[in-house]
Amino acid sequence: AANATTKELDELEEDDDFCDDAFLAKYREQRISELKNKQKSKVHGEIIEIQRDQWTREINAASALSWVFVHLYEDHVRDCVVLNRVLAEIAKRHAQVKFVKIRAKTAVPDWPDGNLPAAYLYKDGEMRTQLVGSREIATGPPPFTSLSVERKLVELGVLAAADVEEEASDEEREESHRRSKYSRDDGATWDASS
Repeated sequence: AANATTKELDELEEDDDFCDDAFLAKYREQRISELKNKQKSKVHGEIIEIQRDQWTREINAASALSWVFVHLYEDHVRDCVVLNRVLAEIAKRHAQVKFVKIRAKTAVPDWPDGNLPAAYLYKDGEMRTQLVGSREIATGPPPFTSLSVERKLVELGVLAAADVEEEASDEEREESHRRSKYSRDDGATWDASS
């Protein structure tokens, strides 16, 4: 087609088969470009542990490129342990968001365990949202499930609703029902049947 005459090109434009192929080729190029751009935005994919001296680089600076979810935790707080496990799952599915964790006492030496778990959401170099306590970090009752935390992130504008599976799997429904009543290490209880 590079050496085609004007008459031959005009004939090709009138050919329905050629037009369909050209349209499909253009559409294919556009979709490949969209997928490449989406893949470029998926740069994280795991939850990383940081230290206090890394806060500015790993959170403030990184939030210029994407949302950053910061989890303040302590290993002896059960909800923190569960949330770390859930965040590891979510990070794999939503690699466009950076997930970091830092021990609460490392970040803020006198941070009270009663305010754990806690999360900060950063975007464009600024903290946009602070979530303190289990009930603020997820939709629905604790303990956390991936879906309940993802829904909260949709509610806050961090994730697009289309990127979150709205239908809970049978396994997740069973897990949620099984864990609808639990007791935290600090003695607080919550019962979904009340």
